[in-house]
Amino acid sequence: MFKLIYVEITNICNLTCSYCIDNDVKQFGFLNVKNFIHIINNIKNYTNVIALHIKGEPLLHPNIDYILKICEENKIKVNLCSNGVLLNDNLLLINKSSAIRKLSISLHSQHNKTNYYDDIKNFILNVRKDLYIYFRSMNIDSKVMMKKLMNEIDRKHLYITPWSYFDWPNTNDYETKYINCLGLKQQLGILLDGSVVVCCLDYKGSVNFGNIYEKSFEDIINDNKFIKLKQDFINQNVTEKLCLCCRYKDRFRRK
Repeated sequence: MFKLIYVEITNICNLTCSYCIDNDVKQFGFLNVKNFIHIINNIKNYTNVIALHIKGEPLLHPNIDYILKICEENKIKVNLCSNGVLLNDNLLLINKSSAIRKLSISLHSQHNKTNYYDDIKNFILNVRKDLYIYFRSMNIDSKVMMKKLMNEIDRKHLYITPWSYFDWPNTNDYETKYINCLGLKQQLGILLDGSVVVCCLDYKGSVNFGNIYEKSFEDIINDNKFIKLKQDFINQNVTEKLCLCCRYKDRFRRK
């Protein structure tokens, strides 16, 4: 069982934030419902939680309501990550969906939309109270906004994601041999094109174990390449360039 599997239902976004400015992906689009059903049927025996993003804004998907319904029918819980711009437009959908258990709001969009702060606050005040909401801050301005929201809103299940920074893996300027990661041990990712990848940070498919439209998920996770990298993580002896250049794993460094 995996604690979480990321399923990229779109890599299209309605903003151009500096945090996600690198758009070097194979192709842009939306995951069609038929392929989403295929993925769910392949992975539902291996996890009960999926996150509907790797890159992109999931609330842009034209069939997001049907995707959530499919998750409900298969008893799959959903984590959403949104830039916040479309939250109020989807308030009714989020309130009625029993699949959504957690929402992460990336507060780095305040310069892209008028009344962004007020819209976020209004959404939180009106969304169902059992929803777990996490603020993700990516710059100084958003840290100020995050603290203000936490001070002004009194509700349960409102949290701050404890990240002091976030960087996509950069193979040009950073490398460390220290490897202690959750990739493959607790989570992995499935890109829009069906590629099964090491984690949610591998949006280019650099560490690719196969395509879920061509092979079963069971065959993919039992392939020698998958098993070897998983064991390399356990032994802290990873040689994959993407993993060596990832800053996220430093959060697991023992003090």
